[in-house]
Amino acid sequence: MRILYFGRTKGNGAELKVKLEDPDDCWCIYNILAIGDTITCFTSRKVDVMGNDCKCKGKIIKKFNITLSIEKFEFNTYDESISISGRNTRELEFIKIGQYHTVELNDNSIITLKKNVWNRTTDDLFKRAKDKSNETIRAVLLIGEGIAIFYKLTKFITKEIFKVKRTTPKRYNNVANLRYDKSIESFYLTVAKTLNQHLNVDKKYNVTIAGPGFIKNSFTNYISDNAIKLGFTQLHKVLPSFTVQSVSLVGRSALNEIPDLTPDISVLYELKKRMGMGTDTFLIGQNMIKQHMDSGAIEHLLVTDGILRCQSVENRKDMLSIIDKIKNHGGKVTIVSDNHHSSDELIRLSGIAALTRYSIS
Repeated sequence: MRILYFGRTKGNGAELKVKLEDPDDCWCIYNILAIGDTITCFTSRKVDVMGNDCKCKGKIIKKFNITLSIEKFEFNTYDESISISGRNTRELEFIKIGQYHTVELNDNSIITLKKNVWNRTTDDLFKRAKDKSNETIRAVLLIGEGIAIFYKLTKFITKEIFKVKRTTPKRYNNVANLRYDKSIESFYLTVAKTLNQHLNVDKKYNVTIAGPGFIKNSFTNYISDNAIKLGFTQLHKVLPSFTVQSVSLVGRSALNEIPDLTPDISVLYELKKRMGMGTDTFLIGQNMIKQHMDSGAIEHLLVTDGILRCQSVENRKDMLSIIDKIKNHGGKVTIVSDNHHSSDELIRLSGIAALTRYSIS
């Protein structure tokens, strides 16, 4: 994210102008948006072309800058963009004041955002965008017998890029074994071809091939031996960045078994460990955390950005108050992206949990 301007405004607000450069930037901006904020950005709209007889002769697309008072916003996972709807706040040739319009923000969008409230949590969410590095693309190919799923991971987003499924025959005699071998080779070819199509040789990759059993190693050997022969040049150039990892299954949850996919996962592992041991050194849910936030018992708060984003204005203020009190008592706060695989288990635990310094009876 390129920050073109940032300044504080009266009433504890802020104004910022930024250029979004990748999907993570879109996700970060999405998480600091609030209803009532004002956004200015480039957009387009179909307008009628009128003839001399005042009849519509067709439509043309006009492009212009618009300022909206935000009433609704959502993140589109399929193309990693933000849809923002609201009322126009200034008179334009093609849109009247108060008229509704929807804009789409994506890579290379330049926006000016005016927020009525800019607090510590908003500042932390905004800083996450500035702290990330996008030099290397982290990716994982989960592969098993007849199934392969390829994920691209950023700091905040886990996205499934493609899935290949193939029914493989059972092996019970020599003829069946031959059919199985041909089926597996055809499966490998399809996966390798699809993988080659989704790799960009101009970017740096760190790719993990993971799965249960021997298939992951067999597939790695297959692409090493055949990438050049099959003309998969992108795949061949990226091969040195490939590593192999064992996991228990082929599915999104297996990503949590691969180390170093996210910096927040060690805290989540600790939470899972304490829950498994049955100790009283963790809290689940907002009500439990509120009961102990003033005692200094909370060592580390874990919360998904969805909790902060989806609350009503009143509940959101309440949640921000909890975060501030925990920080004031020396506790740490980790905000986990609910669009990242590492948050899946935390979401199942209501989206908010905490580790405590001592046993809570």
